[in-house]
Amino acid sequence: MLQEKIGLPAVPGEAGLVVLPRRGKPPLRFRAALLCRHHCAGGSGPAMEIALWRRPGAGYALSLTRVDGGAVVADALQAADPTVLAEWLEQEALPAPATRRRKGRSPLAPGDLLPKLLDRQREAELLREFRALVGEALADWESAVPLAPAPATGKAP
Repeated sequence: MLQEKIGLPAVPGEAGLVVLPRRGKPPLRFRAALLCRHHCAGGSGPAMEIALWRRPGAGYALSLTRVDGGAVVADALQAADPTVLAEWLEQEALPAPATRRRKGRSPLAPGDLLPKLLDRQREAELLREFRALVGEALADWESAVPLAPAPATGKAP
């Protein structure tokens, strides 16, 4: 996994210097303790991982490695409130918007249909595995760091 390759703390409770890559931004660099880490071997593809870090006096950080569009993508986010991280993670688990067929576009050639269907099946399986990983991580976080309930709207039920 990524932690072992670059020497990050790999055991919950272990603290040290953390460097987390981010999509389209400079890496996050900070000292933190690993609270929990979840990964799956990626039965239908590369391994995926989600980790929650506690930053001394500065909140939390989340690291994420997953397959997106056939490529392995690493991303990270930091926030004072772990609920923000949970919401971001839930958004990452949503499927990509479906693309609409454009007018005038020719249908697939008969020989292209099976490879296209197999690609979609692999993407669906990876998304299913990632969603299961997100569910495990969020359930574990509830015990490690109680997530705040949604704010009240002030309206009576």
